[in-house]
Amino acid sequence: MSNPTQKKFVLIFICICLYSHIYSQQKSGIVYGTVKEKSSSKALVNVNVFISGTTLGTVTNNNGHFEIKGIPEGNYTIVASMIGYEHKIDKIEIENNKKYKIEFYLEEATYEIGTVEVSAAVPEEWKTNLSTFKKYFLGTTDYSNNCFIENEYNLDFIMDETGTLNVKCPVNLVITNKALGYKIECLLLLFTFAESNSSVKYVYHTKFSEMTTSDKSEKDEWENNRKMCYSRSLKRFLKFTVNNEFYNGGYLIGQSSSPFDLKLNVRSKKKSSDKLWIKEPRLISSLEILKYDDEYDQYVLSFNHYLYVGNSITGDYSWLYLPSGKSDLDRYGEPVNPMSIQAFGSFANNGTANLLPKDYDFE
Repeated sequence: MSNPTQKKFVLIFICICLYSHIYSQQKSGIVYGTVKEKSSSKALVNVNVFISGTTLGTVTNNNGHFEIKGIPEGNYTIVASMIGYEHKIDKIEIENNKKYKIEFYLEEATYEIGTVEVSAAVPEEWKTNLSTFKKYFLGTTDYSNNCFIENEYNLDFIMDETGTLNVKCPVNLVITNKALGYKIECLLLLFTFAESNSSVKYVYHTKFSEMTTSDKSEKDEWENNRKMCYSRSLKRFLKFTVNNEFYNGGYLIGQSSSPFDLKLNVRSKKKSSDKLWIKEPRLISSLEILKYDDEYDQYVLSFNHYLYVGNSITGDYSWLYLPSGKSDLDRYGEPVNPMSIQAFGSFANNGTANLLPKDYDFE
């Protein structure tokens, strides 16, 4: 948890691909289609096709065909990825018991894949950049030290003229999260870190695989850690926001002139002896910061300055900021444009080490 009184802070642009809340495991759809090479229209074999942020995916057969079944209702990003080709994505909303056909045409990649050999000759600058990347990409929570990038030597670091660190990787990153029990394949699209204001921006697509163990205590630890990660997530807060259930979710909200400002106009369900809260907080509903747009079947989140979010369940506190003054949320509570929300405090500390599959929801 970050120190709310610290003057320095990390600004994270919430750029993880769109997550959807699953309302019913019985309602699901099917996505099928083919993947071909764009220049020749020949079928491509063994292309990874997956639903970003989930455990759902497959590879194309000898005819370039794929089929993914059992996709719960919601908005998704579907990714087709193969070494030597530029990835392609398609966005789709899955509705109950429907089939959706998608055709992907992949172009050959223009980059050359290279690696850095593991040796004592690895440049110190590269090691420093790697350390910076891991700090902000994996996060700074209790689980970060148990999250490992298996192929980190494929990373390429470029410092531009403004002093911003840009990170690229020609292959999918392979991440093992021993704290949550997941193996993650990560297609990194963007990562930048500006040291001048400690701001971080990243965008990626992920595919999860469950790790296996015969140790019951380890399984229990994974599940307990997953529950805690979910309880601390921005995803959970936005879900309770669109459902107008702030207080059922244990949230205390208020407005602040700046992040880490503790002189808040806090709105909570009841008084608290904690010095963080004012003496007579006022109850509000999410309708004060959220409006429904019937034309687009989505919600508009809007507030002035910074929105303080206190989590009475975990003891965390965070701040949200909307660069454009608003953020459109789909009916599942997910940002239509993830970069429309900036997070500070505890939400900002949650990197890949705290990432859960989109269909995870124990409540």
